[in-house]
Amino acid sequence: MTGAGLRLPDRFGNVTAWATCRCNLACDYCYVYKLHPNQPRADMDEETIRALLEFAKNHMIKPAEIWWFGGEPTVVWKDVIVRAVEIAEEMGMKIGWTPQHDVKFGFTTNATLLDEAKVELMKRYQFGVLISIDGTEEKHDKHRKYHDGRGTFKEVWRAIQLVRKHLNPNPQLRWTVSPDNLDGLADDIKWFVEQGLTALACDPVYECKWYEEDYEKFRREMIKLRGYMIQWARRGVLPFILSVRKASEVWLAMNRGWSWTDRCGLAQGGIGLDVNGDIYPCHRFVDTHDPTLVLGNVKTGIDQEKRIRLNVYWRECRPYCEDPSMCFECLYRPACNGGCLAINWDLFGDMHVVPESYCRIANIAVEVFTPFHNLMVWEGNEAYRRTYLNVRL
Repeated sequence: MTGAGLRLPDRFGNVTAWATCRCNLACDYCYVYKLHPNQPRADMDEETIRALLEFAKNHMIKPAEIWWFGGEPTVVWKDVIVRAVEIAEEMGMKIGWTPQHDVKFGFTTNATLLDEAKVELMKRYQFGVLISIDGTEEKHDKHRKYHDGRGTFKEVWRAIQLVRKHLNPNPQLRWTVSPDNLDGLADDIKWFVEQGLTALACDPVYECKWYEEDYEKFRREMIKLRGYMIQWARRGVLPFILSVRKASEVWLAMNRGWSWTDRCGLAQGGIGLDVNGDIYPCHRFVDTHDPTLVLGNVKTGIDQEKRIRLNVYWRECRPYCEDPSMCFECLYRPACNGGCLAINWDLFGDMHVVPESYCRIANIAVEVFTPFHNLMVWEGNEAYRRTYLNVRL
């Protein structure tokens, strides 16, 4: 297969940039340090920040979205995050989230270092934010700890209240579900919904071993969650849960002509950026520091031929499970686009091979939530349609 006829966007919509490789926490499941432990203790310098903003002006859709990642971005709040705002203003760039602006900023954070001053700056410049929190206190503190072993829930919950008060009453939360944190998952989700927090990006961690009892426990929790979802949908307040979306994705795929190639792809709408300015297909590839995946540098430009070759590579064949026999009876198959290509690469050195845990969990989700989907469609539930059927695959 060649790149002939393969058209990629001329301009990017977003850059997820590593502000630093350092982190003030020691989460034991973290793919960054677990899979690639020898991360350089480096931060983005001013020269690279300036090059990034120039790249945004010349190669990105307006307003260009720069989303800080790492590591933990707030570790370098003054030297990178605030400095980027100052440099953007020096360059005459207008900052905000409407088409009249030139650049918009946001970041993924563990929130432990957020305070009033930081949230005030976030409000002034309309920052977006994604906060990592793994459920209620006992579950969260099991994995998300400081280097001395102390849990972080209290600090994160305090920061969430600051964000809710000054910036966004319902911020998006990134919730990693581990096999040993499955007990009570449905009730934990219910607790957050009762607090008015409904943007819950609950996603299982696939870079670890799942046993049969884990899958059964996950199924039981999802069945219990299904009952809650019916109640919430009928009240018109429905949380967005990734596992629930699997059933609606299958319906959308079968009714809207979806193809497995209709996905985020590699350096198509967005790219990942290392602290030194190296460009990667997405932020999940940055921690590999694999030179074969580097597509250029914001200081020197992007290698378009390599960008095309990489996208041709992952289109060479449809993704398949590490146990290929599972593909023949997979309930999620119509909507499967291979999951996260970076996870596949990390685990197997091949973007086409999907971890069995992803396949098993997706099948459970489709099995459990297809009846919920059918009921909501039959009832014509507006909250469900708005939350799950208007979502782009």
